[in-house]
Amino acid sequence: MKLSLAKQLHAGFAIVALLSLIIAGTAWWIISKYEHEIQVEHQAIVAGVGGVLVVFLAAWYWLALRALQPIRALNMQAQQVVQEALGETIDASTNSNEVAALVESFALMTDAFVSRAAKLERADEELRRQHDTLEETVKKRTAELELVNRELAARDRRNQSLTELTGLLQTVRDVEEAVQVMPRFLEAIFAPHAGAVYLAKSSLNYLELVQHWGKVSSPATMEMSDCWGLRRGQPYLVEDSRNALVCPHLGADPDGHAYLCLPMMAQGSTIGLLHLAFATPRSDTHATRAWREHARLVAEQLALALANLKLRDALREQSIRDVLTGLHNRRFLEESLARELARAEREKHSLAAFMLDVDHFKRFNDQHGHEAGDAVLRALGNALRESVRGGDIACRFGGEEFTVVLPRTDTAHAREWAERLMRRVRSMEVKSGAQALPGVTISMGLAMFPGDGANAETLLQAADLALYEAKRAGRDRLVVSAENRAPVANT
Repeated sequence: MKLSLAKQLHAGFAIVALLSLIIAGTAWWIISKYEHEIQVEHQAIVAGVGGVLVVFLAAWYWLALRALQPIRALNMQAQQVVQEALGETIDASTNSNEVAALVESFALMTDAFVSRAAKLERADEELRRQHDTLEETVKKRTAELELVNRELAARDRRNQSLTELTGLLQTVRDVEEAVQVMPRFLEAIFAPHAGAVYLAKSSLNYLELVQHWGKVSSPATMEMSDCWGLRRGQPYLVEDSRNALVCPHLGADPDGHAYLCLPMMAQGSTIGLLHLAFATPRSDTHATRAWREHARLVAEQLALALANLKLRDALREQSIRDVLTGLHNRRFLEESLARELARAEREKHSLAAFMLDVDHFKRFNDQHGHEAGDAVLRALGNALRESVRGGDIACRFGGEEFTVVLPRTDTAHAREWAERLMRRVRSMEVKSGAQALPGVTISMGLAMFPGDGANAETLLQAADLALYEAKRAGRDRLVVSAENRAPVANT
């Protein structure tokens, strides 16, 4: 059985005290028995030794108890620390020695602190690892966010360019002007990639290159069947031309460039083709798919805008074009003549205006029928269209009456032109079906700006009066207004 340090001290003191009593009793017995033989001095010595021994034992006991109290207090505090801080309890029954218990407590604390330090070190290492992982993740997410921000900024720029282009296409005058403004916007929308725009011709048998930007293989013309996108009626993407079915209009590509063909369809017809040649390979990512979708929207917007322009041109052409002869009509004459007169006045040059009609047309119509009359008017329209220059104006004024305006032309050149036209009309061979029609002649009146009229109304009145004079003088002739009915006949 193990005894605590206090009990061991009490037991030791009791043993020492008992031994002291035995020694003192033995000494007292010896003194009593041999008191006559032992001197008094010896008795005093023995008694003094016994008293000193008793005093020593008492002092030793008192000091031992005083020394034991701090050990007990330290032991209790150590056990409390072990229990509260480490969650362990020291069993007093297994070790009742205060010093041994204190040593065990300190040993437990040491082990616990070492274990805690190891755990803290492992936790710190885990924290460092998680910090490195988190830092790497943050860097990765930051890079992804920057990429997304760049994609969004690029998308915003593309959308802004597309919005500007769409708005501009709604204000241009015709398809030709629209074609001229496309490249700057399309290059900004699809940078850094190259591209080309093809428009379908009216015959729909082929497409013509109208604009391109960057380094792109773009033939001047191509057939509808030369593009797989046009054949299928949907976008056609080739990521590597070395390992894919390449459109015939591109030919062989040994470098394996990627490209995208986007048919421009609107109102049920093919308007053209938007061809994009990628500067870099395009992987199948979300950003790439979004870019392709944006390209498809651009093609749709272009197709709608160009279709509207073509429709507007067609409607305007119908409103200013005579269906029978193919010449412009009186409405176009009124718009154009005022503009040409203003230009002539500003630039100080002359202008010739003719009024002409077919001689005896009513009688010809009654004798040969309206279809024959229409054939004569169509033939005269063709002759006029082939006789005028690019800036001249040839119009059907109404019925069998026509008007021709020749800017920058003096009287002498106007007379020469009229004589050539009259000779051509006399030599025309006109058929109505299989029936050959008799020849016809025309009468012409000429008025010059600014001498015969300062505006469109007075100028045309002067030409019409000259025409009337040509008919009155016998037809098949030219009368110049300024020459006061001086005819030029049968030249």
